[in-house]
Amino acid sequence: MADINVKIIMEESGTKAKALDECQLLEKVHILQPQISDDDLAQLEADILASISVTGVKGNAENSYRTGNINITPANIGSYSKTEIDNVVGSANISDIGDGSVKGAIKKISDDLEIITGTLSAGDTSITFTDNNITADSIFDFYSSVYGVNPITVTVNVSAHTLTLTFKAQSIDMTVGYSLR
Repeated sequence: MADINVKIIMEESGTKAKALDECQLLEKVHILQPQISDDDLAQLEADILASISVTGVKGNAENSYRTGNINITPANIGSYSKTEIDNVVGSANISDIGDGSVKGAIKKISDDLEIITGTLSAGDTSITFTDNNITADSIFDFYSSVYGVNPITVTVNVSAHTLTLTFKAQSIDMTVGYSLR
């Protein structure tokens, strides 16, 4: 990379000067140093971003953030472990599961893991499942086909054996499901 002279840019804030943060510095570099090549600028951006660190990591099933070298396991994020999935799937090839497609294999696995699924149509906000196995002692795990989308409310009517999941409206159809423990 060519030598790049980047002056520390200071801004006055009242009577105190403060250094610009990395993003502001990158914006100033773009404005004040137009002679920097795209490759050099990309390297500068990479160097600045490499100096930024993550302060903690927490899986969905964890209560507190961890620091340092972290191993994320299925248990940390509330997922089934490889052993649990292997116990259901065994050593079968994906072409031997369901209809031979990835979607078919996932459906077969979810059927075997007793995950009850339904489709929440685009724009809808709730879906209701009826299941005679729902009792006052039921513990549920919830799933959705859209990463990061979880129910915002869960309503269980034990006498009617129903479970209603309410979501923010989505712009696409979404498969949602639950399993009972």
